[in-house]
Amino acid sequence: MKKIFIDAGAHNGIATFEHYIIHRKDLVPCDIYYFEPLNDTYNVLYEEAKRFRVQYPDYNHYTFHQAVWIKEEKLNFYEAIDMYGTVGSTLHADKKEKLKLDSPELVECIDIEKFILDNFQKDDYIVLKLDVEGSEYKIIEHLLKNDNAIHYLNELLVEWHDNFYDNANSNQLTELLNQKQINHTLWLL
Repeated sequence: MKKIFIDAGAHNGIATFEHYIIHRKDLVPCDIYYFEPLNDTYNVLYEEAKRFRVQYPDYNHYTFHQAVWIKEEKLNFYEAIDMYGTVGSTLHADKKEKLKLDSPELVECIDIEKFILDNFQKDDYIVLKLDVEGSEYKIIEHLLKNDNAIHYLNELLVEWHDNFYDNANSNQLTELLNQKQINHTLWLL
């Protein structure tokens, strides 16, 4: 049995790894799969992962310059900005946040269902963290509809973005996850 942490929306990886994973002694050793779609942010993540490999040899760090999604395709991502600079990205142009709509970045996306089924076993201990700026709704619907890879997950950590979208409703998906007895927790880092 391998211990797996899939970080969808990794940003620079620091919040997930140094503020969460290293405090989970039950995840040592662990293979961590970081997904970050934007070029500039991915480059920072890549460098941080190199540092993590040296400082924390009990973990394997794999970085992917891709977005977690419901199918393999290329989509436009929009950088979110505020007075501090880049604060993330989204594939949803209707997000209620200041976005650079005039300069989207074309990003390669993966099908998370396929990624899990192709790379892991059902007896692996798998944690999936979704901080994907509004895409969590479609991703979870996709996993629930296919009713396969969702059962590989031992923990699902989700940052819901209900406040940023008119028709977003995490309550319905939370209820479906509860009905299927999928262990899920709110991600707040």
